[in-house]
Amino acid sequence: MSEPQAKENKQRVRGKSVRTQLQQALNEAASASGAGSDEKKLIQARLIVLSKLLRFDKIRKLRVECETLRAENERLAAEVARLRKENHQSPVTLEIEQALAKYRGETAADATF
Repeated sequence: MSEPQAKENKQRVRGKSVRTQLQQALNEAASASGAGSDEKKLIQARLIVLSKLLRFDKIRKLRVECETLRAENERLAAEVARLRKENHQSPVTLEIEQALAKYRGETAADATF
């Protein structure tokens, strides 16, 4: 019975961020001037892996933002299509569009002289 209670009381500990780990590895690499070749290779491999993780994390965040923006774009495009459909059914809109076309034609004719 003590095992389930231990799981309930156990708090979740958050790991270090990739940026923090990378900075720590860079600090260790800078201070490891007297280290052996095996230790230097280990530090170098750790730096490579952490920099790739950081790049992957940035790409993942950009993908999420891109998907959010795409969804928003689709929503807005659907709203624009709906509004256009509503406006084309209105006779007042047709009159306004004709007046604008006439004005644009007059403006374009005046600009050519």
